[in-house]
Amino acid sequence: MEQRDDADLGEREGRLRSLIAQQAALANRGTHDPGGRGELYRNFGDGFTRAVELAITPVIFGALGYGLDGWLGTRPIFLTIFFLLAIVGMLLRTWYGYDYRMQALEQAGPWRTPEADPERPHP
Repeated sequence: MEQRDDADLGEREGRLRSLIAQQAALANRGTHDPGGRGELYRNFGDGFTRAVELAITPVIFGALGYGLDGWLGTRPIFLTIFFLLAIVGMLLRTWYGYDYRMQALEQAGPWRTPEADPERPHP
């Protein structure tokens, strides 16, 4: 049973990597970047998007908590709870997203170990 679960997980991971590769190929199709700055601009845009998410999400959750506190007539309990929940949620999202991307890059690199890639023949 455990072996089958591992096979299913490997198959799903393979399909996910294939979809990511297809999306990347579609995104880059037909683009000509003579200066080689497309990747730089794309990464800048991704970083800016992440920064806005990190700044705006706690504000929105805090505002929802503030409104709930005002409606219920409580002290700023919900404001604090929602704000901290947003901070922890964004921290976890950033941490696991980074970890997933780094694992994918390590698996795609030429430095990967044979133990990490069972399909690659051992020298």
